Amino acid sequence: MIVKSASIVSGNSVNIMASEDDRVRVIMWTCPRTISTALTKCLSHIEGIEIWFEPYCFCIMAAMEYRRVYGSELPTAYEGHEEAFAKAAQLISKMAVTPEGIIDPKRLAFEGVKSRLEKSNIKYVFVKDMTLAMAEPKYRRYLPNGYRHAFLIRRPAPVIASYRKATIESFIASGYLSEESRDERTFDIEKDNFLFDAGLFHQQLYESWKHVLEACDSANRTVQSNSPDEPRRKRSCVPVIDSDDLLSKPDAVLQKFCRVIGLPYSQSLLKWDASPEVAYTWKAAGDDLLRYNEHFYRRALRSTQFVPPKARDTDEDDVTEDVRRLCLRAQPFYDEMYACKLE
Repeated sequence: MIVKSASIVSGNSVNIMASEDDRVRVIMWTCPRTISTALTKCLSHIEGIEIWFEPYCFCIMAAMEYRRVYGSELPTAYEGHEEAFAKAAQLISKMAVTPEGIIDPKRLAFEGVKSRLEKSNIKYVFVKDMTLAMAEPKYRRYLPNGYRHAFLIRRPAPVIASYRKATIESFIASGYLSEESRDERTFDIEKDNFLFDAGLFHQQLYESWKHVLEACDSANRTVQSNSPDEPRRKRSCVPVIDSDDLLSKPDAVLQKFCRVIGLPYSQSLLKWDASPEVAYTWKAAGDDLLRYNEHFYRRALRSTQFVPPKARDTDEDDVTEDVRRLCLRAQPFYDEMYACKLE
């Protein structure tokens, strides 16, 4: 991952072209259920911004599902492998509960995503993506040059509990679950979910964060890793923000975040229209992907502002046993990143 000048992606009606030195290009890495789609919708209202929605996440979904169904690896380049990617697109269409033809097979190739991101010459480019896409280090070579990286974290309990609920809804709609596992009381997010391991979400975030920090260190060897200023350096070099902070004090957090990554900020970003239409302009694995796939994004796409979490959302004990088990695994990774968040 290359740490360079900031950047941000997709959205508004007017796209501002810029010279290379003026470009702000950022990839915000996160995991599912962190309020990241609502934040993306918020930032979509920056004039001229271009938003990319989880381009690598859909690549890894295609690769994993292709491997599960066909027992072989999906290539990373589209050219010469058109038939394989057509099959992968059909698999993802079922998984995302979208009509066939919505997913563009060409956009499921890691090499293609890297190339398209590097070719963008819009002034503000913002990419929202999942670190689970880079859990296999072999895919990191396909990250684009010239992008800065930021991280959005959230406490394990609300992340994993929310992911569990959304997964049950999505898998029922897709026809993946047996009669027994359809029951929310007996469903186990670790054992009955064949796609992503929610217990690894925070570890994957942590590992990607450390990878970026190492790149930052190599670019600035004068800073010692054991320096007393290390937490401050981490906050400025690779910004981390926390979802609970964003929900509770959006004005302060958004100002700091935009300042650090180089985006223009105004208080007009604190409220936005309830219509999901702006999301349909985001660059995704299909032009109309978000119009048809709402199981994971419905609430965020219709949001109008950041709302402080309810008391029940902050109760770590009010979760199912499978969620509690995975939270114990995730907590140390979250805690270390939280200690380095923007202040």
